Amino acid sequence: MRVYDESATDDPESSVTKNTPDQKSIDGSNVPAALIKAEANLLRLPLFALGTKGLKTLDGIECRGRVTRDGQTHEFTFSATRNTATLYPGPLARSAHLAFLSVISEAGLPLRGPITWKWRDLCRRMGIVCGGQMVRHLKAAITSTAGLLIQSELALYSKPDGQLIHTHQEALHLYERVTFVGTPQQDGTVADTNYLWLSDWYRNNLNAMFTAPLDYELWRHLDQHSPIASRLYEFLLLNFYSGTPVLRINYETLVQMLPVHAERYRSDAEKQLTGPLSLLSASGIVTNVDWAPSKKGIAQLHFYRGERLASAPLSSALASLGSADFPDAVEVKELRNLKPPEWIIAAEFYRLWTGESGHKPTDKDLAQGQAMLTKYGPAKAKALLPLLVKRLREEWPEAKWFSAAAVFLPDVASAYEQQQRAAERRRQDERREEEEEQKKFAERQTLETQWKPVWDALPDSERDAIRSRVLARMPYLDKTPSILERLCLKELMRQRETQQQQVEE
Repeated sequence: MRVYDESATDDPESSVTKNTPDQKSIDGSNVPAALIKAEANLLRLPLFALGTKGLKTLDGIECRGRVTRDGQTHEFTFSATRNTATLYPGPLARSAHLAFLSVISEAGLPLRGPITWKWRDLCRRMGIVCGGQMVRHLKAAITSTAGLLIQSELALYSKPDGQLIHTHQEALHLYERVTFVGTPQQDGTVADTNYLWLSDWYRNNLNAMFTAPLDYELWRHLDQHSPIASRLYEFLLLNFYSGTPVLRINYETLVQMLPVHAERYRSDAEKQLTGPLSLLSASGIVTNVDWAPSKKGIAQLHFYRGERLASAPLSSALASLGSADFPDAVEVKELRNLKPPEWIIAAEFYRLWTGESGHKPTDKDLAQGQAMLTKYGPAKAKALLPLLVKRLREEWPEAKWFSAAAVFLPDVASAYEQQQRAAERRRQDERREEEEEQKKFAERQTLETQWKPVWDALPDSERDAIRSRVLARMPYLDKTPSILERLCLKELMRQRETQQQQVEE
């Protein structure tokens, strides 16, 4: 087990416990290892944040560049901005999206309706321990992806339409809609499972096989050790499948496409990428990576295609997007909110109250926001806003200003604290359940690895004797052979330990 990201933040992305890729999940089934169909645009362009540090202030990612296509050069722009009610999607959201692609690939294309899943299966695919707290984190991560607004000015390619997408003033989404199990529906029913509807442009590209085959278990292995390595695998996958045996790319361009911070000096750049590049080499994605001089930057990297990517043929659907669309110049920047905390609190109140963004707080609004921050702190102040708006609608629906809510703030804060205490008790219960589940999982693994070979080597008569003793205590296990065998292994372990103690005495 390990922590998915060690950044010290209080967002759900920062505390994800994962199984290693070669482990079995809690329910004993193997992690899916099949190739998955990854949509080509998002292999090429950066979308998810690779770390959790700074997610609170990250509003979006913007990618601008110049590309030569069919002998003509044009400028492109790609941007993704978050919904103000959620954080920008980070590593957990990225991992969940790859798991959804695994679900789609396993079911087979074309995809007609929504993706459906159960939480335990999704966690199994992601290699993480399923529990109440984890489900809450996943809901937040998936919701953050659904809230993304994507703009494309000749950046995304629509395979069915045979042209680059120009969104103009409109915006695209990656997920059109998501409904979680237990959610009330408009028709009065309750959702019986989880549903995710992909946006038309993305689903149509998948159905048109505008994809490259990504080894999901290899991706998980790389991502566990380094999100940079797994993102490099995605990026190199598409470029190597264009047929080239060697990819030459300036360091500054490469890190923009991941995206990660570009170092100023070559020694720091090599240190930054040494671990991820070693993982790619050990995994057979590349045979070698050379650092060569560059006229436009600190270095040019030469990637030599490895066995993992050398044998697969180029998809015919990808013929319209490959090395010909490799950017001649690219610049990726993070869009960060640099407004003061009290401004953010006041603006969020008006967004919730009026349903409109862009409200400019007054000095009085800022003073009210500062008072909330001083008394409750940033996280609690933001959490109180939806409850405060709800109470204001009930008690004073004709109110217009943030300051009007101040009279209800003490009562709302008291009710919130009661809810938090109750939620903390539930989380403690869930943590105990998860710890117990992990303990049982470890015990099952110990029995499998240490005692199953011993059991198999026993004479039939000794195995029958142990089995009879177990069935004498629990005769109903005769109908559940897998559980019976596990208890027989426990009985064997107990018997051998007793014998060892008698010898020592």
